[in-house]
Amino acid sequence: MSFSLSPGHHYHAMDRLKQFAIHLDVKGTLLWANAAFCTAYDLRLKAVQGTSFSELLANLAHVGSESLEDLNNALTGGAHLLDGGDDFILVGHTRWYVKPYSSDPSDKSLLLLGWDEYERGELEQFLLRRARIAELTYESILITDANGVIEYVNPAFCRSTGYGPGEVIGNTPPGIINLPEDMLELQRVLESFRVGKTWDGLLYLRRKNGEALPVNVRICPVRDHSGAIQQYVAFGTDISRERSLEKQIRELQRIESLGTLAAGVAHRFNNILASVIGHTELLAMLRPDDPEVKKRTEKVLEASIKGRDIIAQLSQFSHQQEPQTRPVDIAHLLRHATNFINTVTTRHVRLEMDIPEEGPRVMANSDDLHQVFVNLFTNAVQAMPSEGAKVTVSLKEDEMALKQGDMDDPVPVVVIRIADNGAGIPEKIQHRIFEPFFTTRSMAESSGMGLSIVHGIVQNHGGLIDFESQPGNTIFRVVLPLFEPERSTAPHSGKSARILLSAPAGFALQSEEHLLREMDFQVVSCSDDLALHEILCGKRKFSLALVDLPLGEDPGLRKIQALREFSPDMPIVLMIDMVETIDFRVISELHISSVLHKPCPVEKMRHIIRKLIYV
Repeated sequence: MSFSLSPGHHYHAMDRLKQFAIHLDVKGTLLWANAAFCTAYDLRLKAVQGTSFSELLANLAHVGSESLEDLNNALTGGAHLLDGGDDFILVGHTRWYVKPYSSDPSDKSLLLLGWDEYERGELEQFLLRRARIAELTYESILITDANGVIEYVNPAFCRSTGYGPGEVIGNTPPGIINLPEDMLELQRVLESFRVGKTWDGLLYLRRKNGEALPVNVRICPVRDHSGAIQQYVAFGTDISRERSLEKQIRELQRIESLGTLAAGVAHRFNNILASVIGHTELLAMLRPDDPEVKKRTEKVLEASIKGRDIIAQLSQFSHQQEPQTRPVDIAHLLRHATNFINTVTTRHVRLEMDIPEEGPRVMANSDDLHQVFVNLFTNAVQAMPSEGAKVTVSLKEDEMALKQGDMDDPVPVVVIRIADNGAGIPEKIQHRIFEPFFTTRSMAESSGMGLSIVHGIVQNHGGLIDFESQPGNTIFRVVLPLFEPERSTAPHSGKSARILLSAPAGFALQSEEHLLREMDFQVVSCSDDLALHEILCGKRKFSLALVDLPLGEDPGLRKIQALREFSPDMPIVLMIDMVETIDFRVISELHISSVLHKPCPVEKMRHIIRKLIYV
């Protein structure tokens, strides 16, 4: 339930305040004043309601026109007041604090709080100036008096909770706190207050819209010179985003660990199956005329082949290598996959598509992506009602961050949405649907590998998959990076670029040299320091140097130093193992252009090299 109180309740709460509290409409007309103000000026509230507040002050406090002009300027300050504008205005001997009354944009009324300057000492004036810092911080700040009545909230508190100052000032904090399930913890908090101790911990505030807001809170007592508590100050940090990220990281770590486990199981069990299948086939060959042996061996082979298929799915789920890809028209592939819907059910399914005739292209393995869409369509059809079944498929281009490689900037993507009007995924199992072998159907109907394979394929393509589900509406969203052909400032031919390759002798040198030649570059290669020295003495010019650094070798990067002395301006790309660590200062001093981690995808290597040579 949201914390929503009537203006009358707000007025009653602010009547407890010792300072003046005024509620004005957008024109500066007085709507309400608290008892402290009426008592100070010997007023009856009903007699002054509806009058101009500026004119009322001019008559009561005998202030000059210049002070009234400052006040009127503050009253017309508008929305900037919530963001910490200059909202302390001295009029006569009263300093007024001006803020929007409510967080509702349609409510243009204002809240004024006033303190009599004659009753404030120099220390309070000093603290008031320093209090302006609270208006600028991103941390929520709430101040109460010794009895727990809220006297002040800063703009960060208003932004986080959705309340305006006039909706909480004069109330007590329990009105905006979700009570914890562990009431003993709450008792410990209250005991800390009773004895005047500082308390640190997690509280859930209740936003104005009723949502719970997790906040790390520190509550400190403020004492006077005699040690008596005068106020409490609460500092709060919104940790809702951190909680969400922690949850996502835990999910990814669990799926990653399952993938590692699946890879080990697949490898070992596949060897066992190979032995079972081989010996079973041999047994059938030894007794070809025995019908009973033939029958039994066929049953064993049938079960073994089913097991082999499951192992293949496990291997695909745990597969960490780059798929064999090519530019694929994703619209054509998606439209072709929708034909599968009517083959998996005898029910009539209404299909609504928003797919362009010629769609964008993605770098993909078309068979793998086809399997992704077919699995999602199969799940959608199986979840739909017997009548009125509908599947909606859409495709559009967008931009978002996919955390590709070392980049976290938005990149062009294609977004595929597959929605159905089925029963939905129960909330209690939503966090498990991408786990291997998890299924809500019997193992005879499903191996439980469908969505885990989908998740693995999408990740291997550098994309992401997510979903939202409620009864009658489930939406899966697949996001894939858009294929963008290499562009250069001029029509360069790779043959015009010569690359110096330094790599360990053997397979690494041969494979990398072959890859660079396939990219249409000239390649001069070497595998040791002597060969590198001879090449550099030849005074040939190179467009770029690619240095494959073996694990644990050349920690001082002597090869890079020699290359840099040979050519101060030549781009240098360093390839290192994932577990290798290189001193960042050395990399900076030697002006290394790029560092790639092995194994590096071919497309990424091609992109980096061409960018350094041609752009």
